[in-house]
Amino acid sequence: TSAQAKQALYPQGAAVVINPVGTASALRLEINGSLLFLLPGVPSEMEYLTKNSVIPYIQEHFSLAEVFKADLFFSAMPESYGDAAIKKVGIPSGVKCIINALPNRRGVIRVRAASKKEAEPFIQAITSELKEYFAGLNLLKGSAEGLAELLFSKKLTFATAESCTGGLAASMLTEIAGISEVFKGGVVSYSNSVKTSILAVSEETLEQVGAVSEQTAVEMVLGVKKLLKTDAALSITGYAGGAAPSTDSEVGKVFIAAAFEGRTICEEKHFTASRNEVRRQAAEAALELARRLISGETDGGI
Repeated sequence: TSAQAKQALYPQGAAVVINPVGTASALRLEINGSLLFLLPGVPSEMEYLTKNSVIPYIQEHFSLAEVFKADLFFSAMPESYGDAAIKKVGIPSGVKCIINALPNRRGVIRVRAASKKEAEPFIQAITSELKEYFAGLNLLKGSAEGLAELLFSKKLTFATAESCTGGLAASMLTEIAGISEVFKGGVVSYSNSVKTSILAVSEETLEQVGAVSEQTAVEMVLGVKKLLKTDAALSITGYAGGAAPSTDSEVGKVFIAAAFEGRTICEEKHFTASRNEVRRQAAEAALELARRLISGETDGGI
């Protein structure tokens, strides 16, 4: 057709790059010392040609310096907090970074440097400064999706024990197709009586340090892991508060824990939001903590 015939035309001096997955060829053209590639707009064709023609040509004809890349992901972190932390820590010479806001109250600080050695001190400093919000490295998926993918790949079984979130973490997991292969179930231990009778949390722990404590979160996660005989588990206990943000310092205080093999880790979080937003943030943080522990990104400290 006449429309297809147009695809045979190309600018004088351009090189034609054959497109084996479509009818429109790509073009390579040099203008004033700049190298240009003109690619078909169909995504699958553009992706194929970029991978198989454009990048190999660039690698063959140019000397490219290696670049170290790390994307630091944060959950429920206001962008201004990240900006303030970067200014406080200071960006070393040779390191570049930028903050991006993502959907679902997630953020990422993208770090680039000539080598990992050059970037490592900055990464450690910024993650330490923002440790309450840090979710992990290079997370391209949501918290539940990332954990599920890891469980599938390693063929691990999983369980949840939740208090203030009321089963929200389990609900996020069960939205994923095929999750029954790895997720065995969860316990909503909203009352202390359920914590003691079902999860084997000791009454002494509840009397001495309370339901919202590191020790209770640890006993909950170990209890549900043993109860449901799983490879890994998470637990959540905290104060979600009322329907609106509160000035009460205890509201938004949450302990999340994860257990895998012989390792257990617990983190204390403080969320400033409405009741349901605190619950959602706590569930996402717990799912990401479990993923980090199982993947080896963080070591169990208990």
